[in-house]
Amino acid sequence: MRPHLGFVRVLQSRSRQIAALLALGLAFACKGSSSPSVVIGSVSVTPSTATRIPGETVQLTAAAMSPAGDVIAGQTFDWSTSNASVASVDENGLVTALTVGAAMITAEVGGKQGTASITVGVPVSTITLTPEADTLGVGKTLQLNVQLADANGGPVTGRTVNYSTSAVNVVSVTPAGLITALAIGTTTITGTIDGKTDAVNIEVVDACSTLLSTRIVLGDTHQGTLEATDCTLNDGTVVDGYRLETTSAVDVQIDLVSTAFDAFIILLEETATDLVEVGFDDDGGGGTNARMLITLDAGKIYHILANNFDPGVMGPYTLSLLDASLVAGARDIAPTRATKGRAKRPFAELWPIR
Repeated sequence: MRPHLGFVRVLQSRSRQIAALLALGLAFACKGSSSPSVVIGSVSVTPSTATRIPGETVQLTAAAMSPAGDVIAGQTFDWSTSNASVASVDENGLVTALTVGAAMITAEVGGKQGTASITVGVPVSTITLTPEADTLGVGKTLQLNVQLADANGGPVTGRTVNYSTSAVNVVSVTPAGLITALAIGTTTITGTIDGKTDAVNIEVVDACSTLLSTRIVLGDTHQGTLEATDCTLNDGTVVDGYRLETTSAVDVQIDLVSTAFDAFIILLEETATDLVEVGFDDDGGGGTNARMLITLDAGKIYHILANNFDPGVMGPYTLSLLDASLVAGARDIAPTRATKGRAKRPFAELWPIR
């Protein structure tokens, strides 16, 4: 007996409906979800933060973890953005920066979410690094300063500069722009952002080079610190150098004061071929402070060395260079040579190199 044709059509229609529902269910199961047998504990997104300018992209990667913290492979994530006008995201986690602002990008699977914070910044028009050039002793550090500006000259903040060095064996540079001198030589440090660059030139010299002497003039007071990376003399003590150029003869009072170490002053004259010892003092300033009262000749270059008397005992100090004629109660001008200081002589034997 042949089945009624209307009954057959009903069966065929219901079969097609069931097949469509099954396909739709499978589609929903594949999007942003996991197998019913897999329990998702958490979702992580990397990188968790990123900064781009309009038109740039960043590829995000999501990972699903079990409650125990193990990675669960083979998961399909549903990606979304909290601010589609600022940053868009496709089904693979590729984010495109659109306009200046901030957006949170979310990856979801199995009812769990992970997020990444995206900042779309103002494009940088100019970058300026300072100082433009410097000289460092081996082992010393220098923090670069960076100024970023937009097309209107306004400051740009919150952006990261990429630094590189032309000689990695001479200096290293951190992502924050901290330079460390490694070996004698020269290098160029370049900062790059949004296709804009600026550079500084760095020369690294021996820690005892006179090129490292800080310029000082009459009336100056300098705050300094003796540390292990300073020039080390052959007696194990260290020195900071200060360069003084005289235009006329002058009576000076040099004071080196420290509560951290027994202060010792050494005064040198730079000639065309050598450094000549002029005078020194250990405790002439009272207690363990040093003081020199001396007449300096016109047209000369002098180096004042701030020194510690005892090896290994270092720390902060204050160095002052005063016009002795203006100092109340100054003694008669004469080179000061404290008794204890004679243990360091002759100074020429302590200075390893010029």
